[in-house]
Amino acid sequence: MLLISFALTGCACASRQTSASLRGSPRILRLQAGTTVPTKDGTYSPQQDETWHSQADYLRLEQEALMLSRAAQARDQNR
Repeated sequence: MLLISFALTGCACASRQTSASLRGSPRILRLQAGTTVPTKDGTYSPQQDETWHSQADYLRLEQEALMLSRAAQARDQNR
């Protein structure tokens, strides 16, 4: 379970955004290693290919991982 959480990468948000403010934002952002990305705080260049998920997708993936973990625990207890 812990490994799944570390495998998921989410975008950090300084404040809650409404769905209207997210209009036009991608659900998934894939960055190629070495690509320079301008940000509010300067430029960012990932050292390896990265995949960033929107907050909504990250939370959905996290819930799916939790449900799978709980299902596996229940299955193991019923053996």
